[in-house]
Amino acid sequence: MPPRCLSHSLFTVTIANALGLISASVFAQNVTVTAPTGGGFLVQDAASNAWFAIDTNGNVVIRQLSIAAQQNTPVCFSIITGQLGPCAPGAIVGATGVAGATGATGATGFAGATGAQGNIGATGVTGGTGSTGAPGITGTTGPTGSNGSAGATGATGNNGPMGLTGATGATGSTGSTGQQGLTGVTGAAGFTGATGSTGATGSAGATGTTGVTGITGATGFTGVAGFTGATGATGPTGATGATGVTGITGAAGFTGAAGFTGATGSTGATGTTGGTGALSGNVLSAHILAVPATTIFGTGGATTLANWSVIPLSGISNANFNAFSGGFIVPVSGNYLIHETVQLTHPTAFTFSYGAGVFNTFDLVRNGVVIDIKTFPMVNVNIALLLTMNVPTNFGEVTSVQLLTLAAGDVITSRVTIASAGDSFQAAADLSIMQISP
Repeated sequence: MPPRCLSHSLFTVTIANALGLISASVFAQNVTVTAPTGGGFLVQDAASNAWFAIDTNGNVVIRQLSIAAQQNTPVCFSIITGQLGPCAPGAIVGATGVAGATGATGATGFAGATGAQGNIGATGVTGGTGSTGAPGITGTTGPTGSNGSAGATGATGNNGPMGLTGATGATGSTGSTGQQGLTGVTGAAGFTGATGSTGATGSAGATGTTGVTGITGATGFTGVAGFTGATGATGPTGATGATGVTGITGAAGFTGAAGFTGATGSTGATGTTGGTGALSGNVLSAHILAVPATTIFGTGGATTLANWSVIPLSGISNANFNAFSGGFIVPVSGNYLIHETVQLTHPTAFTFSYGAGVFNTFDLVRNGVVIDIKTFPMVNVNIALLLTMNVPTNFGEVTSVQLLTLAAGDVITSRVTIASAGDSFQAAADLSIMQISP
């Protein structure tokens, strides 16, 4: 049967014997069907139902395939030639799925009866070498072996190169002092000069003029000193006299008998308790508690503690404390003792680090100026190549105690700063203010 050609062909479909178009007695030839532009290939039954179709994009459609009888062998195609055929081993194995969750351990079944001993299996493949076990306990030292025989003397080696000059040795000790030389001979004594003549005695009456002093004779030459005689030898030291006999110690006197202990006197009656002393100072405000706790969010700025709950105490005035705004207005000038404790609680675990040198703080403020600042405790961890972390503790507490000289009209407030934006803490505080002098 000659091929049938259609004009404007898009593709060629070859079907051999599958559709029964060619009899087995005819010489083997290809049947070529060329569809018109935009057309496809259809195989229909007498009722014009399309059972097999190839569209313009080459898609193959077999109608009623989904309800056909199930078969055991999958069909694959070549992405190069489009040829259909049985799938090669491993061709349709999908990627390994994610391992499912481990199921709960089932209840232990009853122990079955012991089966008959099976045949000895073939020797398994030798396993890999196991990891080295922990070192065993060091055994006791064995006895010392006997000395081996001395080895033969080795040949004398060549002379080595000359070594470097050694450091200068320490200076030797000074020799003993030599004997003293002989003293020189003393020179002979000089001659005594002649005595001058005595002047004549004047006549009585006016005292005559004093005669001229005679010329002093020249001093004779000092004779040479004679030789000093040799020092005589020191006589032997006399023997030490014997120590005198120690006198006999007198006998100690007898200790007198102890006197009797007097009877214990009866306890005096307890005196009456004195009246309670007057409170020192003027307590203007005390035990102001933040209840319930206030949530403070991290904004990078300070948050004033407000909405306080005042606990009234007998004899204490809280009129100068604004519980809503958290401000204490000083009524009169004087010295004031301020004691405040602030707590921060983080309800959940931290999932981030604050960064180095960053802290949450509490400020005690007077007229908008910080007069005391406290930092809440932090946990700072730096393990090389493993962990670097700087976070607050889940519960932190700080206390400020200040003795201040305040002027009437000064305003005292409390502030907390959360350094990490978006983080939040539960804050609670205890504040007491006392005027201790006017």
